[in-house]
Amino acid sequence: MRCLLDEEILKYQNSRIFSCLFGKASRALLKIAPIPEKILALPLEEWAFYLERHSRRLGWERAYEKANLIYQAARLSIGSKTIAQPSEKCIKDLIFGLDHLEDRIHFFTEEIENTLSSTPGAILTTTPGVGVITAVEITSGIGDINQFKSAWQKEDRHLWPICSTR
Repeated sequence: MRCLLDEEILKYQNSRIFSCLFGKASRALLKIAPIPEKILALPLEEWAFYLERHSRRLGWERAYEKANLIYQAARLSIGSKTIAQPSEKCIKDLIFGLDHLEDRIHFFTEEIENTLSSTPGAILTTTPGVGVITAVEITSGIGDINQFKSAWQKEDRHLWPICSTR
């Protein structure tokens, strides 16, 4: 996707228009205008408003500055007009794929959270700094907590603590 954007919109990723090429505001823009002709078809103020609406951090002034940078990059673009339409479709398809993958990640994260909540390992998430993923890793590493009689385990006739805090 980076290569396509560099071909179509020169300096799109190198000029740091967006802090993250695949962030919310960048993807929102690329969904409706992945090629320079589409960017230049709308007035600068409309892009600024659009960016302000689709970003958590941009106020009007910063959105206007970003829109201006995008316009400059689109004007300076040397993208080939013969591959503009296929590139546009390809970029839109890649963004759709990214959105789909994010939806799947969100779905599976919820499934993991639901599964964890029905195990004794759910209490781990009450520890500061331990999120769902860390709690799942710990729980899966330990297995069934009931297999341990206490915090102390016999091993080679010596008592060894599971936790070295004693």
